[in-house]
Amino acid sequence: MSGPIEGNLLSRRLALFVAGVAAGGLLIALAAGFLAFSAYLALLDHLAPWQASLIVAGVALIIALIALVLAFRLAGRTVDEVKTGVRSSAVALAAPMALRFAARNAKLAASMAGLVVAILALLRAKSRSAGKQG
Repeated sequence: MSGPIEGNLLSRRLALFVAGVAAGGLLIALAAGFLAFSAYLALLDHLAPWQASLIVAGVALIIALIALVLAFRLAGRTVDEVKTGVRSSAVALAAPMALRFAARNAKLAASMAGLVVAILALLRAKSRSAGKQG
């Protein structure tokens, strides 16, 4: 078994993943462009140039709309799953109670923090005065 992944290694792997996805996306876009151009050239044998370009653009638009509809459906499902996960999470259920408790006891917490700061200041002043005398 391998141990936990360090932050630097994880960030390098993430950077490589993002670079790979970007390169892959760029090459897919380039291939789609050449595919559309070759379809245009093939249609030129049978149609006028404006008709061939209109057909290629229309097909590209239909494919893009299908991809967008699928992406939005996937995003909607993901949002629903996240909402369900948050509702069933123990942390999400306990957070409102913890915030109410903290709000009720904020004055007590502020006084305790002030007391700790005062004690630390006194200890520091005492150590400085002891250092000057010795």
